[in-house]
Amino acid sequence: MRIHRAIFGIAAMCLLFAGCGDSTGPEGGSFEATISGDMELSVDGDAIFGVTSEGAVDRWMIFLENGRFLSLDYDMIGFLREGSDTPISVGTHTIAEATSDDLDGEDITGVYWMGRHNGTLGVYTSVSGTLTITSSDAERVVGNFSFSVTVQIAVVDVSDVRELTVTGSFEAAAGTIPSGVGS
Repeated sequence: MRIHRAIFGIAAMCLLFAGCGDSTGPEGGSFEATISGDMELSVDGDAIFGVTSEGAVDRWMIFLENGRFLSLDYDMIGFLREGSDTPISVGTHTIAEATSDDLDGEDITGVYWMGRHNGTLGVYTSVSGTLTITSSDAERVVGNFSFSVTVQIAVVDVSDVRELTVTGSFEAAAGTIPSGVGS
């Protein structure tokens, strides 16, 4: 089993570039989410969508962020479809297991990145779930999500926070996916 390369890319780039967005909402999108399971938490923040490319490989992404990396509290939720620059259509879509070897250009995967002032820092990848797009055009994508994640990268010990469910809604504005995310 391997970590899906694009999901790992999101996490690695957040770590390297100390924040994928500036959390000031310049693009005009927003989200709200609840994290439950081994930890209980509510978060909200900025939401954008767009395409990022690595060579000949495109990735369509929804990018949700709360706070700035290395601040007291930081959360990032991402959804992506590797191998496609076509927006995800209106409807309910299955979120695939991010570590599967059988992912293709139609599969959607998810990631949750979490950092806390108490030293907890981890990257969680999707196990299963749904992403529902209720409306979509060139300027906005609106929808909701519910997916289960498991810890994949423990930058700092997260032994007490292994499995989570991430549930929420978003109204993402068209924006520029930060350089290097998803590569």
